[in-house]
Amino acid sequence: MDNRTEDKDGLIIRYLDGRASTREEARLLQWIKQSEENRNDFIRMRDLWLLCCDSASTDEAGARFRSRIQGGYALPQPHRYRLNGWWRVAAVILVCLVAGYGLGRISPGNEKMHVQNRFITAPGSKGQFVLPDGTKVWLNSNSTLSFPESFAADARVVSLEGEGYFEVAKREEQAFWVQTGGMKVEALGTAFDIACYSSDNLIEAVLLEGSVRISGESLGEPIILKPNQLLSFNKEKNTTSLSTTKAGLYIDWIKDKLVFNNDCLADIRISMEGWYNIIIDCPEEFAAHTHMSFTVRNESIEEILRAMSLIIPIRYSIEGQHVQIIPRE
Repeated sequence: MDNRTEDKDGLIIRYLDGRASTREEARLLQWIKQSEENRNDFIRMRDLWLLCCDSASTDEAGARFRSRIQGGYALPQPHRYRLNGWWRVAAVILVCLVAGYGLGRISPGNEKMHVQNRFITAPGSKGQFVLPDGTKVWLNSNSTLSFPESFAADARVVSLEGEGYFEVAKREEQAFWVQTGGMKVEALGTAFDIACYSSDNLIEAVLLEGSVRISGESLGEPIILKPNQLLSFNKEKNTTSLSTTKAGLYIDWIKDKLVFNNDCLADIRISMEGWYNIIIDCPEEFAAHTHMSFTVRNESIEEILRAMSLIIPIRYSIEGQHVQIIPRE
C-alpha cells in the first residue's frame, strides 16, 4: 500500500463501511502486517468508527467520523449488510480481519487471509441482518454475532453472545450451527430464538418451526426441540428443563411495537422481558388470571409499570435489569 496518509485512511474507511474489494482487503492486510505501528493505526481507526456508530444514525456516525480524521472522505450507506429502517435505534456492524490464530492477530509467515465479521448491537439497540447464505438474523440489545465472510461447504457456523432470533435459509447439504455459552444448536431450515447473556444465569432456546438439535458437555445427551418447546439451562445449578410454551411471545422483541388486547399478564411478562431485555418476576397465579390491553412503543419500562399500576392492583420495583411485580392487597 502507498504509505500516504490519504490513501491509507481511504482504504481503511472503504473496508469499514463494506466497500473494499477483495484485492483492497488483501492490500490492507499486507499493510497491517508490515509493522506494529500500522496494526495499531488500524485498530485506532476501527475503534473510532465504532465510537461514532454506537448510538447514532449512519449519517450522524459518518459526520462524526469525518470530523475526526484527516481527509474528509464521504461515507455511503453500507451495502453488504443493511438495517431495516424501522428499527428505533442503530446497531453497529464491525468487520475484522483475521490472520493466524486469533481475531485481529497477525501471524508472520501466514499469507492466507481470513475475514471474520461481527454484528454488534449496543445496550438499548436492536438490529436485523442477512447472513451470506440468506439466513435472517435479529439481534437484541447488547448482543454480538460472529461469522466468516464465506461459510464452509459442509457447515455454516456462527457464534452468538446475547440474544438472537434466526430464520435459517434451508440448505440440506450445509448444516447451520449456532455456538453459544458452551452449547451448539444445529438447524437446517428452522426459526428459533436463543438467549445467552454472560451476565445471566439462564440460557434459553425456543423453537418456532422446524427442528433443532442442541448439544453440549453440560447437557449430556443431545436434545431435539419441537415447535413451541422451550429449553432452559441453569448455568449455576447445571440443570436443564424442557417445557411447552407460546414460542411467538419470545420473539415479540423484534417488532416495532407491542400490542396487547385482553392478554394475560403471564404472556405480557414474556413479551416485555424480551422487549426491554430484563427479567420480570410476578406470582404465577396472579399473572395467569390478570388481563390487560395496552400498546408499547417508545415508553420506558418505568413508564409502562407506572401505567399498569393505575389499571391493576400492583406494586413494583426495579433493580438494574430485574423487575419485581407484587399484587396489592
